[in-house]
Amino acid sequence: MITNKVTKAVFELLGDKVPGGYKLPISENKSVPLFLNKDKVTEYPQIRVSPFIHKGDSKYQKHIDQTREHYRHWQYGVFQVDIYAQNLAETQIIYDEITKRLFDFFNLEVVTFNDNRLFENIDDNLYRSREYSLMDDGLFKDIYGIRIKDKILKRVQFKEDLVMNSFFVSKEFLYVETDQNLKDIEIKVLMQGRLFSNGFSFSDNGIHAYYLSKQRNLSSLASNNVERISFDLSILFSKKMDREELPKIKKIGFKKVKAR
Repeated sequence: MITNKVTKAVFELLGDKVPGGYKLPISENKSVPLFLNKDKVTEYPQIRVSPFIHKGDSKYQKHIDQTREHYRHWQYGVFQVDIYAQNLAETQIIYDEITKRLFDFFNLEVVTFNDNRLFENIDDNLYRSREYSLMDDGLFKDIYGIRIKDKILKRVQFKEDLVMNSFFVSKEFLYVETDQNLKDIEIKVLMQGRLFSNGFSFSDNGIHAYYLSKQRNLSSLASNNVERISFDLSILFSKKMDREELPKIKKIGFKKVKAR
């Protein structure tokens, strides 16, 4: 269901996907785990998310695209986010990291490169480039997408998953497997911002905008000396759907009416 997809996307907006869940990096050696509000975990600091405390249709519910074959069902959802830590300063640091992370996801700067001379052929239809890798001192942060003529290459998560017309990128190399001529390659690189773990942008994942409410500093849990900051994260999202079939209309005739 689309609500499950949006909930997973919101968790990744708030933290990196790791084995067993999501964590928000705070520093090189510290990260904060994310939990659903129903999870009973007494580990601090932590972030708890209550999905869809409010949900409804946007007034732009049906937006017909240029093909006239589909429409987008626009909806909004409100997620309550609670930050728990053992002092108020730490809760504020976590909140600041969340706001910076959201800004990165929703403010992308993309540049297109087309220099195919930076590739070496290492096998049949398999090429690699060190210059287009995600090296620490590189010029860009990620690969947003690769197109060769009218063919869009699929991004894979592991080098072993490469198939025809796909690519894999790491800190060492960008690998491209294709039967197309690389002279027509177009590589979209991310100069600023952040992509999801699948290489998609926020809009690729059907999310279009967000809004943060004012934060609420709530009373501490006296028994554990735990401080809490709460705020609402509103998300505008959509799902592409088949256009509803138009009703069949019989031929209509018009009678001439004499003027009185």
